[in-house]
Amino acid sequence: NGGAAGQQVAHFMLHIVPREGGDGLENFEVPENEVSDADKQEVVGKVKAILNAMLEKNLTALGYKEADPNAAGAAGAAGAGAGGMPQKITKEQLLQVIEQNAQLKQLIITNSDEFKKMVPTHPQLKDLFANVDIDEIIALVKGEKPEPKSAGTDAKKDDDSKKSPTSNSGSGGEKKGSDLDAISGLF
Repeated sequence: NGGAAGQQVAHFMLHIVPREGGDGLENFEVPENEVSDADKQEVVGKVKAILNAMLEKNLTALGYKEADPNAAGAAGAAGAGAGGMPQKITKEQLLQVIEQNAQLKQLIITNSDEFKKMVPTHPQLKDLFANVDIDEIIALVKGEKPEPKSAGTDAKKDDDSKKSPTSNSGSGGEKKGSDLDAISGLF
């Protein structure tokens, strides 16, 4: 069959079977269910950002849409580094991503200082946290009230001075590497 047999046109066969009353084919019809607006909005909220980013990336790649020349360099880097995530991610979207990734959430809760140190060095995390305050996100994930910016920086300096001797030890370096590997596996 096909091109190997010298046939140039695709063939198909159509079977026409007459139906009789009460033949039971109605059992295979899928009933229509009503979906509430709240359920629709919930699904739209969960899917919208990721689906829009994927469509934007694929439509541009397939040539259906021209790439934005103003964001060409930054969008290319963000698209490649973040796996198609939108370039400007909001605080709410970032919190939603963290909630969906249990390992990432656990890492933020248990080792927030190490996580803060990893964000600038990891390209995907750097893109995700580019437009948000890391301390505020960590506080929200932990369920705490975010501190004002000035108080947060003073507390950070105190924490860094206390943590610096232990972070230089061999075991701290190994833990940092394993945490980075765990985060890399999430993306």
